[in-house]
Amino acid sequence: MNQAKNPDSPFQDFLRDMSPDLFKMLGVHHIAYIKEKHHDHYELRAANGDIIEIFSTLKGAIEETKEQDLKPVTLH
Repeated sequence: MNQAKNPDSPFQDFLRDMSPDLFKMLGVHHIAYIKEKHHDHYELRAANGDIIEIFSTLKGAIEETKEQDLKPVTLH
């Protein structure tokens, strides 16, 4: 069976070979996520998990992603 070469393979190999610390920094200034804590506040976090700011409402956290030109992502 002839398999086509995946053009993403070099990039996937690059990601796979990255150290955990370097991987955590990937997207740190561009991607953020919002984490609900104790049903009374929301933490806006950078891609590496560092807390950027704490909000009392989800709406406030989402608005801050827009103000800081961050791309919010969903985690599952």
